[in-house]
Amino acid sequence: MTKLILHVGMPKTGSSYIQGVLNKNHKVIEENGNIRILGGIKPHLLACYLIDDSRLVTRTDINELKNQYTNDIEELLKTQSANAETVVISSEYFILCGINKLKEYFKGIFESIEVVISVRRQDKLIASGFNQDVKALGRTSNLTWDKASSQHMDYWEYCEKWSVENIPVKVIDYDYVKKEKEGLLISFLNILDIDYKTIQDKLVSPDSNASNYSLSHSEVLLKLAMNRNGMEKQTELLEEFRTGLKKSTEFKLPVAYEKVIAANYKQSNQKFITKYLQNNINSELNFHDVSPVNTTNSFSWNPLNGVEDVLEFILKKNKSWKPNE
Repeated sequence: MTKLILHVGMPKTGSSYIQGVLNKNHKVIEENGNIRILGGIKPHLLACYLIDDSRLVTRTDINELKNQYTNDIEELLKTQSANAETVVISSEYFILCGINKLKEYFKGIFESIEVVISVRRQDKLIASGFNQDVKALGRTSNLTWDKASSQHMDYWEYCEKWSVENIPVKVIDYDYVKKEKEGLLISFLNILDIDYKTIQDKLVSPDSNASNYSLSHSEVLLKLAMNRNGMEKQTELLEEFRTGLKKSTEFKLPVAYEKVIAANYKQSNQKFITKYLQNNINSELNFHDVSPVNTTNSFSWNPLNGVEDVLEFILKKNKSWKPNE
């Protein structure tokens, strides 16, 4: 009976790292579990091909990947299914696919499906995503959140949609497992029924992906201000700023907005923790340090509020800035 293990993300929960491990160590993993791995960019091509939400398909990254999909991927999956007990596919784009669409595609290839989702506290997920957009995509707009367009952040609701279809869901609590050295990898290998200790000496670390590191709070402010002012030579200026930075703190939402997120997800998270995390009272998804308040279901936050005029003045004065020789 061939089983598909479908890792659907979420983004900003170590998905790229997991994919790097799978790609770099596919032979070791496959030999230790009668497993086949769909490697390289193919999982992303497949996931984007299966996205049918009209609000998403026009996104540049999704459209470019979608157009690269070929039926050769389906044929490869059929071959892998015929030659292994388990096939593993990982892409954070799968979280954007409709569940019925995924079921329809895979039902003719695999006899069963098991879904893996890695989650983290929603306010941290939002802050991390904004951090990445400012750093890598040159984002200039405010950090915005709207519950109506963020259904995938209700983990209870998402996992229950799979469960009612009798499809098992395995969950990795990202913030919790990261407290242990190689905790994320160990958790993922456990889902594949592979003991990390038996293969750790054979594993090769994936190439470090510089595009995935996060900026500190101060660096996000500087980069956002530079983006808004159309500054050139941002990398050099940011590096010089980082070198002289006396204090580095994590970029996070203000407490007021953490409370907004807690108010919208704490109750749902508790049901999720009880069923899918074996009632782990230590999970950060409990929002231990955040007290919910009665509030709205959306907000827009300008991280530069209060310092924007000062930063804009400084940056305009430095338009002619050149890196040190």
